[in-house]
Amino acid sequence: MLLCSLLDANIFIYKFTLSLIHLVIFTSNIRNNLSPTMNAARFKAMPVIETGVCRFCGHNKKCRVINIEYENLGQREVYSEMLLECFGILLSNLDRPQKERLVCASCVHRLRAACSFKNQLLKCEETLKRKIEGKLKI
Repeated sequence: MLLCSLLDANIFIYKFTLSLIHLVIFTSNIRNNLSPTMNAARFKAMPVIETGVCRFCGHNKKCRVINIEYENLGQREVYSEMLLECFGILLSNLDRPQKERLVCASCVHRLRAACSFKNQLLKCEETLKRKIEGKLKI
């Protein structure tokens, strides 16, 4: 029971943190006279950097920018937000030059897999929780 309460608290904290991040991004867009849609469209057009040091693994590879919005299989991805969502890690210095905010394709793949695993685990935990509470029959 304590585990379920801790999971619920962690989910709440995560959602609250993401809301704050979106508010900061929105405020930044207003300050830069950009609508959120214009900003998102600009970010989706950003190219893969030819070579750079990946901030996640330290290897010199072709990379993308950590805190820019991309699209994968119709899903929105911002790697810094995914890292926060999955592990609770808030990266610092995301306002530094682009060459200091990079992540390679290998690390992006691993991050996607970790986020997918976490979502699967949370879904199964919720199912088990409902089963224990007698709300679900198997």
